[in-house]
Amino acid sequence: MPVEFISAVHTDAGASGPAAASRTGLDVGHLRRYARALDDGGFDHTLVAYHSASPDAFQIAQFVATHTERIRPILAHRPGVVFPTHAARALATLDQISDGRLTVHIISGGSDEEQRREGDYLNKSERYERSDEYIRIPREVWQAEGPVSHEGRYFRFEGYYSDVRPVNGLVPISVGGSSQDAYRVGGRQGDIFGLWGEPLKETAEQIAAVNAVAEAAGRPNPRIWVSFRPIIAPTDELAWEKAHRTLGVLKDQARNTELLRHYRTTGRPADGPRPQRSPGWSLPWPRRCRRLRTPTRPRPCSPPAVSRCPRWSGWAARSSRTSRSRAPGWPRRCARSGRSRPATTCRCSLSRTRRTATCTRSSSWTRPRTGCRRPPGRRPARSSPWHCDWAGH
Repeated sequence: MPVEFISAVHTDAGASGPAAASRTGLDVGHLRRYARALDDGGFDHTLVAYHSASPDAFQIAQFVATHTERIRPILAHRPGVVFPTHAARALATLDQISDGRLTVHIISGGSDEEQRREGDYLNKSERYERSDEYIRIPREVWQAEGPVSHEGRYFRFEGYYSDVRPVNGLVPISVGGSSQDAYRVGGRQGDIFGLWGEPLKETAEQIAAVNAVAEAAGRPNPRIWVSFRPIIAPTDELAWEKAHRTLGVLKDQARNTELLRHYRTTGRPADGPRPQRSPGWSLPWPRRCRRLRTPTRPRPCSPPAVSRCPRWSGWAARSSRTSRSRAPGWPRRCARSGRSRPATTCRCSLSRTRRTATCTRSSSWTRPRTGCRRPPGRRPARSSPWHCDWAGH
Protein backbone atom coordinates (compact mmCIF):
# COMPACT_ATOMS: atom_id res chain seq x y z
CA MET A 1 0.00 0.00 0.00
CA PRO A 2 1.54 3.34 -1.02
CA VAL A 3 2.16 5.89 1.71
CA GLU A 4 2.24 9.62 1.03
CA PHE A 5 3.48 12.35 3.35
CA ILE A 6 1.54 15.51 4.14
CA SER A 7 2.75 18.66 5.85
CA ALA A 8 1.03 21.92 6.72
CA VAL A 9 2.35 25.12 5.21
CA HIS A 10 3.11 27.96 7.66
CA THR A 11 2.70 31.58 6.66
CA ASP A 12 5.30 32.99 9.04
CA ALA A 13 8.02 31.84 11.41
CA GLY A 14 5.77 32.23 14.47
CA ALA A 15 3.24 29.77 13.10
CA SER A 16 5.30 26.61 13.57
CA GLY A 17 5.99 24.52 16.65
CA PRO A 18 3.88 23.65 19.67
CA ALA A 19 3.70 27.25 20.83
CA ALA A 20 2.21 28.49 17.57
CA ALA A 21 -0.47 31.13 17.95
CA SER A 22 -3.87 30.41 16.47
CA ARG A 23 -3.72 33.68 14.53
CA THR A 24 -0.57 34.61 12.67
CA GLY A 25 0.55 37.09 10.08
CA LEU A 26 2.13 36.68 6.68
CA ASP A 27 5.87 36.61 5.97
CA VAL A 28 6.15 36.14 2.23
CA GLY A 29 9.85 35.30 2.32
CA HIS A 30 9.37 32.66 5.02
CA LEU A 31 6.38 31.19 3.18
CA ARG A 32 8.39 30.90 -0.04
CA ARG A 33 11.32 29.21 1.70
CA TYR A 34 9.05 26.87 3.64
CA ALA A 35 7.11 25.77 0.56
CA ARG A 36 10.29 25.12 -1.39
CA ALA A 37 11.78 23.16 1.54
CA LEU A 38 8.71 20.90 1.54
CA ASP A 39 8.99 20.47 -2.22
CA ASP A 40 12.70 19.64 -2.06
CA GLY A 41 12.23 17.42 1.00
CA GLY A 42 9.96 14.99 -0.82
CA PHE A 43 6.60 15.76 0.78
CA ASP A 44 3.68 14.78 -1.43
CA HIS A 45 1.03 17.23 -0.12
CA THR A 46 0.83 20.33 2.04
CA LEU A 47 -2.31 21.51 3.81
CA VAL A 48 -3.22 25.18 3.49
CA ALA A 49 -5.28 25.68 6.65
CA TYR A 50 -8.32 27.93 7.05
CA HIS A 51 -9.18 30.28 9.91
CA SER A 52 -11.36 33.36 9.97
CA ALA A 53 -8.40 35.55 11.01
CA SER A 54 -5.64 33.91 8.93
CA PRO A 55 -4.29 34.99 5.52
CA ASP A 56 -6.65 34.03 2.71
CA ALA A 57 -6.27 30.30 2.00
CA PHE A 58 -7.02 30.58 -1.74
CA GLN A 59 -4.19 33.05 -2.27
CA ILE A 60 -1.77 31.12 -0.07
CA ALA A 61 -2.51 27.93 -2.05
CA GLN A 62 -1.88 29.79 -5.31
CA PHE A 63 1.40 31.16 -3.91
CA VAL A 64 2.52 27.65 -2.90
CA ALA A 65 1.59 26.22 -6.31
CA THR A 66 3.44 29.02 -8.13
CA HIS A 67 6.67 28.62 -6.14
CA THR A 68 6.89 24.80 -6.17
CA GLU A 69 7.22 22.12 -8.82
CA ARG A 70 5.71 18.90 -7.51
CA ILE A 71 4.07 19.22 -4.08
CA ARG A 72 0.26 19.18 -4.14
CA PRO A 73 -1.50 21.89 -2.11
CA ILE A 74 -4.56 20.74 -0.11
CA LEU A 75 -6.79 23.79 0.15
CA ALA A 76 -8.95 23.85 3.29
CA HIS A 77 -12.28 25.33 2.22
CA ARG A 78 -15.29 26.29 4.35
CA PRO A 79 -18.76 26.04 2.73
CA GLY A 80 -20.97 29.00 3.47
CA VAL A 81 -18.24 31.61 3.08
CA VAL A 82 -18.06 31.39 -0.73
CA PHE A 83 -21.06 30.54 -2.90
CA PRO A 84 -20.55 27.13 -4.60
CA THR A 85 -20.75 28.46 -8.18
CA HIS A 86 -17.96 30.93 -7.45
CA ALA A 87 -16.03 28.18 -5.65
CA ALA A 88 -16.33 25.93 -8.73
CA ARG A 89 -14.75 28.61 -10.93
CA ALA A 90 -12.09 29.59 -8.41
CA LEU A 91 -11.04 25.99 -7.68
CA ALA A 92 -10.86 25.15 -11.40
CA THR A 93 -8.71 28.25 -12.00
CA LEU A 94 -6.37 27.34 -9.15
CA ASP A 95 -6.13 23.78 -10.44
CA GLN A 96 -5.09 25.14 -13.83
CA ILE A 97 -2.44 27.36 -12.22
CA SER A 98 -1.05 24.40 -10.27
CA ASP A 99 -1.11 22.15 -13.37
CA GLY A 100 -3.62 19.74 -11.85
CA ARG A 101 -2.01 19.45 -8.40
CA LEU A 102 -4.87 20.87 -6.32
CA THR A 103 -6.90 18.98 -3.70
CA VAL A 104 -9.71 20.66 -1.73
CA HIS A 105 -10.47 19.74 1.88
CA ILE A 106 -14.03 20.59 2.96
CA ILE A 107 -14.32 21.96 6.51
CA SER A 108 -17.87 21.80 7.83
CA GLY A 109 -16.76 23.43 11.08
CA GLY A 110 -16.44 22.04 14.58
CA SER A 111 -16.68 25.32 16.54
CA ASP A 112 -19.89 27.34 16.64
CA GLU A 113 -17.95 30.37 17.84
CA GLU A 114 -15.54 30.28 14.89
CA GLN A 115 -18.38 29.78 12.40
CA ARG A 116 -20.33 32.75 13.74
CA ARG A 117 -17.36 35.04 13.27
CA GLU A 118 -18.14 34.83 9.55
CA GLY A 119 -21.90 34.93 9.88
CA ASP A 120 -22.64 31.19 9.88
CA TYR A 121 -25.30 30.33 12.48
CA LEU A 122 -26.18 26.79 11.41
CA ASN A 123 -25.69 24.02 13.94
CA LYS A 124 -23.18 21.24 13.35
CA SER A 125 -25.64 18.76 11.81
CA GLU A 126 -26.97 21.42 9.43
CA ARG A 127 -23.44 22.39 8.44
CA TYR A 128 -22.72 18.81 7.36
CA GLU A 129 -25.99 18.72 5.39
CA ARG A 130 -24.93 21.91 3.66
CA SER A 131 -21.51 20.43 2.89
CA ASP A 132 -23.20 17.42 1.28
CA GLU A 133 -25.15 19.72 -1.04
CA TYR A 134 -22.18 22.06 -1.55
CA ILE A 135 -19.80 19.36 -2.81
CA ARG A 136 -22.25 18.19 -5.49
CA ILE A 137 -22.52 21.62 -7.13
CA PRO A 138 -18.88 22.17 -8.29
CA ARG A 139 -18.73 18.61 -9.59
CA GLU A 140 -21.91 19.14 -11.55
CA VAL A 141 -20.59 22.43 -12.95
CA TRP A 142 -17.25 20.88 -13.96
CA GLN A 143 -18.87 17.96 -15.76
CA ALA A 144 -21.79 19.78 -17.42
CA GLU A 145 -21.80 20.54 -21.14
CA GLY A 146 -24.07 23.55 -20.71
CA PRO A 147 -25.67 25.83 -18.11
CA VAL A 148 -26.55 24.30 -14.74
CA SER A 149 -29.47 25.15 -12.45
CA HIS A 150 -29.90 24.01 -8.89
CA GLU A 151 -32.55 24.30 -6.20
CA GLY A 152 -31.78 22.74 -2.84
CA ARG A 153 -32.22 23.41 0.84
CA TYR A 154 -29.20 25.71 1.16
CA PHE A 155 -28.39 26.89 -2.38
CA ARG A 156 -30.37 27.99 -5.41
CA PHE A 157 -29.28 29.36 -8.80
CA GLU A 158 -30.24 29.22 -12.47
CA GLY A 159 -28.31 28.88 -15.71
CA TYR A 160 -24.75 28.91 -14.34
CA TYR A 161 -21.88 28.03 -16.67
CA SER A 162 -18.09 28.19 -16.28
CA ASP A 163 -15.54 28.34 -19.08
CA VAL A 164 -12.71 27.09 -16.87
CA ARG A 165 -12.48 23.41 -15.90
CA PRO A 166 -9.98 21.46 -13.79
CA VAL A 167 -7.00 19.95 -15.63
CA ASN A 168 -8.14 16.36 -15.01
CA GLY A 169 -11.86 17.05 -15.20
CA LEU A 170 -12.39 17.07 -11.41
CA VAL A 171 -10.56 18.32 -8.34
CA PRO A 172 -10.16 15.60 -5.66
CA ILE A 173 -12.30 16.41 -2.62
CA SER A 174 -11.41 15.48 0.94
CA VAL A 175 -13.81 15.39 3.86
CA GLY A 176 -12.80 15.04 7.51
CA GLY A 177 -14.31 14.59 10.95
CA SER A 178 -15.04 12.09 13.69
CA SER A 179 -18.84 12.16 13.93
CA GLN A 180 -21.57 10.14 12.25
CA ASP A 181 -22.43 13.20 10.15
CA ALA A 182 -18.83 13.36 8.95
CA TYR A 183 -18.78 9.64 8.09
CA ARG A 184 -22.03 10.04 6.16
CA VAL A 185 -20.83 12.99 4.06
CA GLY A 186 -17.34 11.54 3.61
CA GLY A 187 -18.68 8.18 2.47
CA ARG A 188 -21.15 9.73 0.02
CA GLN A 189 -19.00 12.52 -1.39
CA GLY A 190 -15.35 12.23 -0.43
CA ASP A 191 -12.53 11.04 -2.64
CA ILE A 192 -10.37 11.20 0.50
CA PHE A 193 -11.37 11.04 4.16
CA GLY A 194 -9.25 12.70 6.84
CA LEU A 195 -8.86 11.38 10.40
CA TRP A 196 -7.08 12.53 13.52
CA GLY A 197 -4.41 10.21 14.85
CA GLU A 198 -6.09 7.61 17.09
CA PRO A 199 -5.12 4.19 18.44
CA LEU A 200 -5.25 1.49 15.77
CA LYS A 201 -8.51 -0.02 16.98
CA GLU A 202 -10.42 3.29 16.91
CA THR A 203 -8.87 4.23 13.57
CA ALA A 204 -9.98 0.94 12.02
CA GLU A 205 -13.51 1.47 13.34
CA GLN A 206 -13.73 4.94 11.79
CA ILE A 207 -12.44 3.72 8.43
CA ALA A 208 -15.00 0.89 8.49
CA ALA A 209 -17.81 3.36 9.22
CA VAL A 210 -16.83 5.56 6.26
CA ASN A 211 -16.43 2.59 3.92
CA ALA A 212 -19.84 1.22 4.91
CA VAL A 213 -21.51 4.47 3.82
CA ALA A 214 -19.53 4.52 0.56
CA GLU A 215 -20.50 0.94 -0.28
CA ALA A 216 -24.18 1.67 0.47
CA ALA A 217 -23.99 4.63 -1.94
CA GLY A 218 -22.34 2.49 -4.64
CA ARG A 219 -19.07 4.44 -4.55
CA PRO A 220 -15.49 3.23 -4.19
CA ASN A 221 -14.01 3.50 -0.72
CA PRO A 222 -12.30 6.86 -0.22
CA ARG A 223 -8.59 7.06 0.40
CA ILE A 224 -7.61 7.77 4.02
CA TRP A 225 -5.26 10.38 5.37
CA VAL A 226 -4.42 10.57 9.07
CA SER A 227 -3.04 13.58 10.93
CA PHE A 228 -0.13 12.77 13.27
CA ARG A 229 2.36 14.94 15.16
CA PRO A 230 5.54 12.82 15.34
CA ILE A 231 7.86 13.54 18.27
CA ILE A 232 11.39 12.52 17.36
CA ALA A 233 14.44 12.14 19.62
CA PRO A 234 17.55 9.90 19.75
CA THR A 235 16.06 7.61 22.45
CA ASP A 236 12.63 6.68 23.82
CA GLU A 237 13.38 8.40 27.12
CA LEU A 238 14.32 11.67 25.41
CA ALA A 239 11.29 11.39 23.16
CA TRP A 240 8.95 11.03 26.17
CA GLU A 241 10.62 14.00 27.88
CA LYS A 242 10.12 16.03 24.74
CA ALA A 243 6.49 14.86 24.55
CA HIS A 244 5.77 16.01 28.11
CA ARG A 245 7.43 19.39 27.45
CA THR A 246 5.39 19.77 24.29
CA LEU A 247 2.19 18.88 26.14
CA GLY A 248 2.96 21.49 28.80
CA VAL A 249 3.51 24.17 26.17
CA LEU A 250 0.25 23.23 24.45
CA LYS A 251 -1.69 23.44 27.72
CA ASP A 252 -0.23 26.87 28.48
CA GLN A 253 -1.04 28.00 24.95
CA ALA A 254 -4.61 26.75 25.26
CA ARG A 255 -5.10 28.66 28.51
CA ASN A 256 -3.64 31.84 27.06
CA THR A 257 -5.68 31.50 23.88
CA GLU A 258 -8.85 31.03 25.94
CA LEU A 259 -8.12 34.27 27.78
CA LEU A 260 -6.97 36.33 24.80
CA ARG A 261 -9.71 35.11 22.49
CA HIS A 262 -12.28 37.23 24.32
CA TYR A 263 -10.20 40.42 24.11
CA ARG A 264 -8.74 40.31 20.62
CA THR A 265 -12.11 40.29 18.90
CA THR A 266 -14.34 43.35 18.72
CA GLY A 267 -17.54 43.18 20.72
CA ARG A 268 -18.98 40.16 22.47
CA PRO A 269 -17.60 36.69 21.70
CA ALA A 270 -19.89 34.87 19.31
CA ASP A 271 -21.33 32.36 21.77
CA GLY A 272 -19.83 33.59 25.03
CA PRO A 273 -22.21 34.20 27.94
CA ARG A 274 -23.07 37.77 28.85
CA PRO A 275 -22.14 38.68 32.42
CA GLN A 276 -24.83 39.57 34.94
CA ARG A 277 -25.50 43.29 34.99
CA SER A 278 -26.86 45.57 37.65
CA PRO A 279 -30.26 47.16 36.92
CA GLY A 280 -28.76 50.61 36.46
CA TRP A 281 -26.04 49.62 34.01
CA SER A 282 -26.74 50.48 30.39
CA LEU A 283 -23.39 50.99 28.71
CA PRO A 284 -22.59 48.80 25.67
CA TRP A 285 -20.73 45.50 25.84
CA PRO A 286 -17.21 46.50 24.70
CA ARG A 287 -16.68 48.51 27.90
CA ARG A 288 -15.96 45.71 30.27
CA CYS A 289 -13.43 44.87 32.90
CA ARG A 290 -10.32 43.50 31.24
CA ARG A 291 -8.74 41.95 34.29
CA LEU A 292 -10.48 38.58 34.43
CA ARG A 293 -9.00 35.28 35.45
CA THR A 294 -11.42 33.37 33.23
CA PRO A 295 -13.64 34.63 30.40
CA THR A 296 -16.89 33.70 32.14
CA ARG A 297 -16.30 34.41 35.83
CA PRO A 298 -15.91 38.03 36.93
CA ARG A 299 -13.04 38.75 39.29
CA PRO A 300 -12.59 41.82 41.50
CA CYS A 301 -10.62 44.58 39.81
CA SER A 302 -7.97 45.18 42.40
CA PRO A 303 -5.70 47.35 43.12
CA PRO A 304 -7.16 47.77 46.60
CA ALA A 305 -8.75 51.05 45.52
CA VAL A 306 -11.48 49.13 43.65
CA SER A 307 -13.64 46.54 45.34
CA ARG A 308 -16.07 45.42 42.59
CA CYS A 309 -15.90 45.28 38.82
CA PRO A 310 -18.42 47.86 37.45
CA ARG A 311 -19.47 45.66 34.57
CA TRP A 312 -21.30 43.22 36.82
CA SER A 313 -22.55 45.18 39.84
CA GLY A 314 -22.61 48.49 41.60
CA TRP A 315 -19.09 49.59 42.33
CA ALA A 316 -17.27 51.25 45.15
CA ALA A 317 -13.70 52.48 45.33
CA ARG A 318 -12.28 52.54 48.81
CA SER A 319 -9.60 54.99 49.78
CA SER A 320 -6.66 53.36 51.46
CA ARG A 321 -3.00 53.91 51.82
CA THR A 322 -2.48 52.44 48.37
CA SER A 323 -5.36 54.18 46.60
CA ARG A 324 -3.22 57.08 45.42
CA SER A 325 -1.21 54.79 43.16
CA ARG A 326 -3.18 54.67 39.94
CA ALA A 327 -1.97 51.47 38.36
CA PRO A 328 -2.13 51.85 34.54
CA GLY A 329 -4.35 49.55 32.55
CA TRP A 330 -7.32 49.28 34.90
CA PRO A 331 -10.37 50.14 32.82
CA ARG A 332 -12.42 51.89 35.46
CA ARG A 333 -11.37 53.15 38.83
CA CYS A 334 -12.17 56.07 41.05
CA ALA A 335 -8.79 57.33 42.25
CA ARG A 336 -8.33 60.47 44.26
CA SER A 337 -6.20 63.14 42.55
CA GLY A 338 -4.03 65.13 44.98
CA ARG A 339 -4.23 65.41 48.77
CA SER A 340 -3.69 62.78 51.41
CA ARG A 341 -6.53 60.39 51.98
CA PRO A 342 -8.92 60.16 54.91
CA ALA A 343 -10.65 56.91 55.85
CA THR A 344 -13.64 57.20 53.57
CA THR A 345 -15.47 55.54 50.71
CA CYS A 346 -16.10 56.82 47.19
CA ARG A 347 -19.30 55.46 45.69
CA CYS A 348 -19.82 55.67 41.96
CA SER A 349 -23.36 55.26 40.68
CA LEU A 350 -24.68 55.06 37.13
CA SER A 351 -27.76 56.74 35.65
CA ARG A 352 -29.75 54.70 33.10
CA THR A 353 -31.61 57.69 31.70
CA ARG A 354 -28.85 60.30 31.58
CA ARG A 355 -26.08 57.75 30.99
CA THR A 356 -23.74 59.50 33.40
CA ALA A 357 -21.42 58.44 36.20
CA THR A 358 -21.51 60.20 39.55
CA CYS A 359 -18.83 59.77 42.21
CA THR A 360 -19.60 60.93 45.74
CA ARG A 361 -17.85 60.44 49.07
CA SER A 362 -19.38 59.28 52.29
CA SER A 363 -17.32 61.38 54.77
CA SER A 364 -16.46 65.06 55.07
CA TRP A 365 -13.87 66.59 52.78
CA THR A 366 -12.43 70.01 52.19
CA ARG A 367 -13.49 69.75 48.56
CA PRO A 368 -17.02 69.55 47.05
CA ARG A 369 -19.07 66.40 47.64
CA THR A 370 -19.72 65.60 44.00
CA GLY A 371 -16.68 64.36 42.15
CA CYS A 372 -17.06 63.73 38.43
CA ARG A 373 -20.19 63.54 36.32
CA ARG A 374 -19.24 62.29 32.89
CA PRO A 375 -21.30 61.71 29.74
CA PRO A 376 -20.00 58.66 27.80
CA GLY A 377 -17.18 59.44 25.38
CA ARG A 378 -15.74 62.37 27.32
CA ARG A 379 -13.05 62.39 30.00
CA PRO A 380 -13.54 64.51 33.14
CA ALA A 381 -11.16 67.33 33.88
CA ARG A 382 -8.05 66.37 35.80
CA SER A 383 -8.77 69.19 38.24
CA SER A 384 -11.86 67.42 39.56
CA PRO A 385 -11.69 66.30 43.22
CA TRP A 386 -12.12 62.78 41.92
CA HIS A 387 -10.79 61.42 38.66
CA CYS A 388 -12.85 58.60 37.13
CA ASP A 389 -10.76 56.88 34.47
CA TRP A 390 -12.85 55.24 31.73
CA ALA A 391 -10.66 53.14 29.48
CA GLY A 392 -12.96 51.97 26.69
CA HIS A 393 -12.19 48.59 25.21
